[in-house]
Amino acid sequence: MSSEERIRQQKVTERRKASGFKTKKCHFFKRDLNRLDRLAKDMGYDTSKLSNEDYTSIIRSCIAEKYARMHPEKVVNVPDNQEEQYLYELKQIISFRMEEKDTANEIAQFMQHSNYPVPVSEYEALANKPENTHPEWCEGLVEALSPNKK
Repeated sequence: MSSEERIRQQKVTERRKASGFKTKKCHFFKRDLNRLDRLAKDMGYDTSKLSNEDYTSIIRSCIAEKYARMHPEKVVNVPDNQEEQYLYELKQIISFRMEEKDTANEIAQFMQHSNYPVPVSEYEALANKPENTHPEWCEGLVEALSPNKK
């Protein structure tokens, strides 16, 4: 592995940790991966370029669905498409950063710096955000996605 690749890997690892992710190594049979790819296609992913984050989102939905069946007394959000899965992930990251005592402004800067794409539909839903503006992370968007909406 080149030094550039090591540096890139280290930055990704640091971003994931700062986002609240816990790393676990998983092992799959070819059949399992084929099933994940089929689920990915059904959920709206471009299966020609699935990333580890994409696989994680798909597996997270599978876990939520199984958990909901095993614990019917619990209310479990099961995001079943790529957009809902991404919004769920953003909300979890924001929640983690809030637990770390970051302000909405600090979280917006973190999201921007970490290159998390802005969920355009959520951004446009904010007051005074016309569709023709370039969406970017801001305090209002962080607050709209936070678990403790103001």
